[in-house]
Amino acid sequence: MIRRLTTPVLLVAFLGMASSGLMMLVVDQPSFTLRLHPVHKVFGILLVAAVGVHLFTQAATLRRHLKAPAARSVAGLVLTLLVICYALAWMNPVESEQAQQLDDMARRIEAGEAWEAPKVTSPTGQAPGPGLEQKSCDAQGGGR
Repeated sequence: MIRRLTTPVLLVAFLGMASSGLMMLVVDQPSFTLRLHPVHKVFGILLVAAVGVHLFTQAATLRRHLKAPAARSVAGLVLTLLVICYALAWMNPVESEQAQQLDDMARRIEAGEAWEAPKVTSPTGQAPGPGLEQKSCDAQGGGR
């Protein structure tokens, strides 16, 4: 019974992860990536859970498959690729100030706050809306 439920969950979760991931790859815009991030996250969690159940229920079959030298070699190559990709990502840090700005922006977008139209400074001198704070040179009347 569990296997009958796991297979459709795996299928749909894979389709959700693959389609959102491919769309983010093709439409290479951070704003689009942030919009699809919740979809990618939810289906990623579903996929991991379903793969875990699948591996648990198919452990004996997996062990049999991995007895073949070709299967072990391919698994080793893919695992090596995974480790290399993680190492490259780890060695490419983002400056802490930029990371904080990105994290704050993503949090606002996921909360729906960033989709509101920004408030423009009126001639009466009202403060600008969120994200439109004046720069120090503008506030002093200097600027370039």
